[in-house]
Amino acid sequence: MADDGTGFLSAFTFSVAGAGAIGAAAGVAAGAAAAGAATSASGSAGGFTMSKDEMTSMLTKAKQTRTLINDQLRQAVGIAQIDPPGDDASSQQFTDVAVKSGNYYLGHLGIQKNRYDQLIAKLETALGLTVETDEDAGQAVQAASTEGEY
Repeated sequence: MADDGTGFLSAFTFSVAGAGAIGAAAGVAAGAAAAGAATSASGSAGGFTMSKDEMTSMLTKAKQTRTLINDQLRQAVGIAQIDPPGDDASSQQFTDVAVKSGNYYLGHLGIQKNRYDQLIAKLETALGLTVETDEDAGQAVQAASTEGEY
């Protein structure tokens, strides 16, 4: 089965360092992920942990690259829609090869776009969850402080 890019990074998680990590074990796990640990000894997938600023920067760069890929896709649409310059066998064969090449290029760009879509979705989710966690924690602190408990 051909890879269409939609499963890119599907087995990996993204998290913001310090977002909900409790205890030394969580810190060690986050540190291992940040160091690039992609799989555990059991063979299960791992993830990536980075600071909020690093993740935001990575998200910005990923969106810029996806925009570039989208631009390339728009500009290259005609690459696979050419007519032979003549009505002879050589012209038609050359055009067939050129159209196949153009289709491969468009397919490659499509896979790249799908992969960047997946990366962006995972980064946005991780950053969104962090915001929700921060807001929940802030509400919990305010609720506790109004009751005089910490």
